[in-house]
Amino acid sequence: KWSRLVAGLTPVSSPDSAAAMQAVIDGQADGALVDTVAAFEFLQSHSELKIAASIPEAEAPYAIAVSAKSPTLLRELTRVLNEMEADGSLGELRVRWFGEAARKLK
Repeated sequence: KWSRLVAGLTPVSSPDSAAAMQAVIDGQADGALVDTVAAFEFLQSHSELKIAASIPEAEAPYAIAVSAKSPTLLRELTRVLNEMEADGSLGELRVRWFGEAARKLK
């Protein structure tokens, strides 16, 4: 859904969270969507990344890490997530993947 909302966004996969976040550091990716635990663990030794957003999803919370050098990306991700929350589409994604009880998670 985000790739449809944000022009020029091209999702790529990584073998694990650390590799995804390392790709951001190395300039191979602009951001990484990873689980919160992995993000916080990785950030303990990589202060050059910042958490742009945290998306609590039932038992699998996720965080989006972006380079601290990417304030525009941070603003855009925040804007899109806020829009998705406001228009209900983020809630619909929660329901699709985690059931009706997850609709209002924040």
